[in-house]
Amino acid sequence: MQGKKRKILDIAMRCFARKGYHATSIQEIADELGMAKGSIYFYFKSKEDLLTSVLEYYVELLQERMQEFPSDRSLTPREVLSTQLEQQFIFFRENMDFVAMLMNEPVTGLQPDIEQLLRRFRARASIWNVKHLLAIYGHTIEEHTGDLSVLLTGMSTQFTQSVLIDRIQLDERRLSRYIVNRLDDLVTGILKRQEEPLLPSADLQTLYNVAGLKRDDFDREIHDLEKLIERVSESEKEEMWTEKQRSDVIAALTTLLVEIHRSQPSRIVSLGMLAYLREQGPVEWQELLIRVEQKLYPEKL
Repeated sequence: MQGKKRKILDIAMRCFARKGYHATSIQEIADELGMAKGSIYFYFKSKEDLLTSVLEYYVELLQERMQEFPSDRSLTPREVLSTQLEQQFIFFRENMDFVAMLMNEPVTGLQPDIEQLLRRFRARASIWNVKHLLAIYGHTIEEHTGDLSVLLTGMSTQFTQSVLIDRIQLDERRLSRYIVNRLDDLVTGILKRQEEPLLPSADLQTLYNVAGLKRDDFDREIHDLEKLIERVSESEKEEMWTEKQRSDVIAALTTLLVEIHRSQPSRIVSLGMLAYLREQGPVEWQELLIRVEQKLYPEKL
């Protein structure tokens, strides 16, 4: 992004956070920038276009911050969620004006394109929640993903508001781990009480459509891999493997399952696990392993 365009976005965001979107004029933004009003219109068609660009820019920065790094391949699904939550809270601390803009004046009731943009952002956040929930807890919580997604977002939002409004200083690492631990408590309680969900389970295909994202549907493969892990774990007297081999097969299945849930699966790791499982697994596994590889890497067809 050009330096001047980025500077306009930064100053506009600060003005919106300080006075509110409706109360801020393009002239005020231009005055704070020290440039002519017409210069802003060279980059942005209107104030609505400027707000849309601010939202897209900062949400993109947040998403980049939360992406796990290749060196994090050894992390468990719980550790990935905790690490990404930590990055989210660090981003919020470093960009408090952006958080204030969102919280001080809800940007609803505006132009339809802005409302549509916010719906896409919300759908992407829900997809992120649900993918982490399924990666950690499996399909035993599938019918509760709607409730758990709301609860996860609610915890994160309320703690963020405490930092922003009440000026409470919280250690991001400790906070992220605290939230993941509370998520464990919620899941345990829901499953123990066998409570009926309040909200429908998350429909990932609908969420992907709203978010404007393309989805490779791995639901069937994820379910089948989870069943294999469960079956192999319970077959202690399975004669086709030694105890060490059985442990390695479970580890390979689990690693492959984690890679499927990642936004950017490691090609080396996933293909390595597939090759190992083809060699060690029985014939009836081959069809599933082929499906997984075809969906991960359709260009190999």
